[in-house]
Amino acid sequence: MIRQWMLSSVTVCVMTVTLLFCPSTVLPQTDQIVFLAFADGDDKTHVMDADGSNLHRVGTLPGHYNDARFSADNLKIVFTYFQLSEGTPQIYIMSTDGTNVRRLTEPPHAHGLLQIAPRGQIIYSHELNPGSSTPPFTDTYIMNQDGSTKVPFRIVAPDIGALGRDTSEFVLCPGRMAAFTKTNVGTYNSDHIYTMETARNELRRLTSSIDSSRYLACSPDGKKIAYANVGASGVMLQAHHDDDGIYIMNMDGTHARRIVQINFGEELGPSDSVGIGPGRDIVQLTGPLSFNSDGSKLTYSVHFGRRNDQIYIVNTDGTELKRLANGTHPSFSR
Repeated sequence: MIRQWMLSSVTVCVMTVTLLFCPSTVLPQTDQIVFLAFADGDDKTHVMDADGSNLHRVGTLPGHYNDARFSADNLKIVFTYFQLSEGTPQIYIMSTDGTNVRRLTEPPHAHGLLQIAPRGQIIYSHELNPGSSTPPFTDTYIMNQDGSTKVPFRIVAPDIGALGRDTSEFVLCPGRMAAFTKTNVGTYNSDHIYTMETARNELRRLTSSIDSSRYLACSPDGKKIAYANVGASGVMLQAHHDDDGIYIMNMDGTHARRIVQINFGEELGPSDSVGIGPGRDIVQLTGPLSFNSDGSKLTYSVHFGRRNDQIYIVNTDGTELKRLANGTHPSFSR
């Protein structure tokens, strides 16, 4: 029997699970995209229409923004924010015009935004041992949009483990479905896509090649999964990037098709990352793919080097690929 929630109240458990997977009925009149772009010495939150017009900055906090997402009703933006005076990243919420800023989590624990559940709860990472000499360990939590009822997030896949703790990534989809990736160790260590129908505890593996699949997104109707095939590499092994790109497939794994070709093995030069030692910078996505409100388009950002991240939009049939702006982590309104 699947352990869906570790809550102190059975009543709250039933209510939370019911709300978690019910899709929101509030849709925007015009699709918008929230994203991050460099301004005033740091990454700041920006919003634009889906055609790239009406681009403007949102929010006036002086520090570093990250992981911005529209709320389920599109009336607010949820984001992670870090400032040296605060010490650790925290989750905030604000109106879409940048007013009414409110912090939802508290130091000294570090918190990161993972995703907005279909009905509006915020699923996020929670550091468990702040200030410890041991490496930080995080678990996954869920809270209401107003920051209330913070509880551990517990959906456990058979023989795999808890989503968000024992998986590489996960996303909740409409229809009580969860899609996630799990690393399979072998000649190539590959991230494969699984789905689980949570009500019946039904697990299905959708990918099986040597390539890794990442950056998942579910369509608003819960019928499609978008993902990036980022290829395969291993120690002393020849890398494989022939099939790299952005793909869409049915929720049951059928009819997988590449709609955008991207070589994720392309090297850009020495890495400028801090604290991880020497390495080579490579082409990569900056965050999960994102469907628009009717599931007809995808947005994503490709990293082409320091301060050269490009946001794109494309129809889900692969047509009308268009560059929109410089920036990272784009996410559609709902």
